[in-house]
Amino acid sequence: MFNLAHNFYQADKIIIAAPYWDLSFPSILKVYVENICVNGITFCYTENGPKGLCKFTDLMYITTSGGFIAENDFGKDYINGIAKFLGNGNFMDFSAQGLDIFDIDEKNVMHKACSDIARLADGF
Repeated sequence: MFNLAHNFYQADKIIIAAPYWDLSFPSILKVYVENICVNGITFCYTENGPKGLCKFTDLMYITTSGGFIAENDFGKDYINGIAKFLGNGNFMDFSAQGLDIFDIDEKNVMHKACSDIARLADGF
């Protein structure tokens, strides 16, 4: 029952990739997060409040969107909050946006996104 939490706890580096849906991400990712947040495995309660127990040094969140997100990426904010709740590693994010805009070359956007992510991964 707690395999996902144990796997997340033990990970050195984590990459989460999900499409941008309805100002956030698909609900199945939320279900995953609910399954990894387990008291005594990925976090614990102290007299000073919750403390993350996870070992990761870096967590990267990658998303794609058909339009432009602007300040409405609540999924990124949520994953960043979970990263802080479960550990104290670095949080990085990347998004490839505008993929469904009529006059945008989505292949070029994705090619640039892959290059940018590869550059980020060098320091990951």
